[in-house]
Parts: sequence; structure tokens; C-alpha cells
Amino acid sequence: MIEQNGGELALGGIAVSESDARLVYAAWQCDPHPFRDLPPDREIERIQRSITIRQMLEQASRGEPA
Repeated sequence: MIEQNGGELALGGIAVSESDARLVYAAWQCDPHPFRDLPPDREIERIQRSITIRQMLEQASRGEPA
């Protein structure tokens, strides 16, 4: 899951933005198949996929190619 170390957020030791952390939290709360039921490596894979989708949506909203 997302860890907080002081004022920085990280996923598996890789820095993530606050918006990524909020996205992961919202997805975790709303998912009908809770992340906590997944093995840790699958949980991280799902979180990374969610972050990638958010980044692609942001790029599309700015008119940038994905």
C-alpha cells in the first residue's frame, strides 16, 4: 500500500504524488473485490495500474498523446 515517510508518499519505495495516494485510497474503499484479499504483489500491480490510468486521463485532458 502507500506508505508515508514524513511529508513524502511512496509505493514500494517509489515516490508518488498526493493525488496518486488519494486515487489508491478511493479505489481501495470502492472496490467490490478488496485489495486486502490479494497477495501483496497483485495489490501493488493493481495500484500501479490505477495510477497509470489516472496519468493517462490527465494527459488526455491536456490534449497530450497518451
